[in-house]
Amino acid sequence: MKLNNIHLKGFFRLALLATLILAFGSETAYSGPASKKKKAPPKGPELYNLVWKRVKPRKRSVRRRSRRSAVAGVRGTKSKKGLQPYWKGKKDVTPAMQEFIRISKLISKNKHGEVTKPLEEWLKQYPKSKLAPRVKLSLVLNYAYLDRKDDATKLLNQWLKDYPDNEYHALAKQLLTDLSGGG
Repeated sequence: MKLNNIHLKGFFRLALLATLILAFGSETAYSGPASKKKKAPPKGPELYNLVWKRVKPRKRSVRRRSRRSAVAGVRGTKSKKGLQPYWKGKKDVTPAMQEFIRISKLISKNKHGEVTKPLEEWLKQYPKSKLAPRVKLSLVLNYAYLDRKDDATKLLNQWLKDYPDNEYHALAKQLLTDLSGGG
């Protein structure tokens, strides 16, 4: 059987690798997951900041173009008003979202004393909003920052019951453990 140069090069590379592993030991050749140290879970203000980073309103990135363009369409059927035009890609910001963004700017500036009342009023005004879980978690975090841990724990327990399938559920459980003094 005749071996060509490609097979020989591969064989020599493999032999060289095996020799290096034997010469320098297996610890230096592979430093995989076993060598990584596990970090302790965050607690207190560090945990609050982690939760806030995930809960706060996010800025949507907009790709800028050198030339302005717009896409319009028509939806609906003929009526007295005629066909209704719409602009593709234009998303309306609801009043609830505008208010939450305004409040979140205060939270980001660490003005926790000024935020409690607006958050509570927001929850009274928009109880069925899609943003309600995030706003309630923001209120929990605000209570935690202000050392009102009893209020925070009570509201967080209610939040866990009301939103069991929410994307922030695991963080909320970790936050509850921290507020309860465990962990």
